[in-house]
Amino acid sequence: MYVHEGIQRAGLDRRHYIKLSTGLISDSLWVPHVSTTPASLIDRVPTILDLAGVPASDRLDMDGESLTPLLNDKEMSNRVVDSEMHSEGVYTTCFMVRKGKVKYIDIHEHDEQLFDLEKDPEEWDNLAKRDEYASIRKELKTCILSQFDPDRIEKELRDSLQRRQLLMKAMQLFIDY
Repeated sequence: MYVHEGIQRAGLDRRHYIKLSTGLISDSLWVPHVSTTPASLIDRVPTILDLAGVPASDRLDMDGESLTPLLNDKEMSNRVVDSEMHSEGVYTTCFMVRKGKVKYIDIHEHDEQLFDLEKDPEEWDNLAKRDEYASIRKELKTCILSQFDPDRIEKELRDSLQRRQLLMKAMQLFIDY
């Protein structure tokens, strides 16, 4: 997983959802549409449950939000999507929040990045230090802190890495023996 835009897109093929909700499928029902609303893979389950007619009272508590409005070409412009990455090649915990055309990345205790994806889809121009973006940066940072505890997650990650390194050392001694 990666926090930059090219990897964060979650595809949603309406043909599968039309078949699920109507029992029918035909190419005439398929009209290609690219939504500008941020989405996440965790949104698929609530979407499928909505289309299958499962009442909210019968569902387990879960993250994610139904994307059924998007299937009817209704954009969800104020929607916030977040993501986190804690290992696999990164040197510290990273969090990402996307709202509309803006993406904020917090590299815990190291740096922050802010991109206007409409003007800069390749994410080259970091706006995080510019005064005119201070309010949106603060808003998106608050979104991260309301969802995650970066200090606790970072500590748990470091402790886990230390345990795994000790285990790898012990296994290597056993193999060498």
